[in-house]
Amino acid sequence: MHTADAATRLLVVDRDNNCRDYICSQLENAGFPCDGAPTAAIGLDLARREMPSLIIVETQLDACSGFDFVRTVNHEYLGNDIPIIYISATSSSEVIAECHEAGGTYFLSKPIDPTVLIELVDKALWMPHLIRRHVDVAAHPTTRAPRILGEVAARS
Repeated sequence: MHTADAATRLLVVDRDNNCRDYICSQLENAGFPCDGAPTAAIGLDLARREMPSLIIVETQLDACSGFDFVRTVNHEYLGNDIPIIYISATSSSEVIAECHEAGGTYFLSKPIDPTVLIELVDKALWMPHLIRRHVDVAAHPTTRAPRILGEVAARS
């Protein structure tokens, strides 16, 4: 079983009730608290209530695409680097390329393999780009290299 810290909360947005419920149950069984939304509007409402640690989103939603949904969430949480896993029943090279161009961390094709799902969620939550949250963007005065905030606090 995977352990998520108290602040970890995943968001799954998929219009397919069976797929969304399946993904949420697999994540929760693996120790990841999860909210599910059948529409972009409900997903956005959930994301506004509590910033998700990771979003799993279908590329085609109800009133908009998954890409539009992610752009809206990213605009509201500017600079927070929320990892995105796009899912789709279509696994053409064009769809996969569009997912990566839209900032997707990973792409999964349906039907979802639960072992792969959990492994990718684990990896996405610990991706190196998330370290930026803990890096002092003001460069060190002599090396011009970023400093880890913990090092800054320890020296202050």
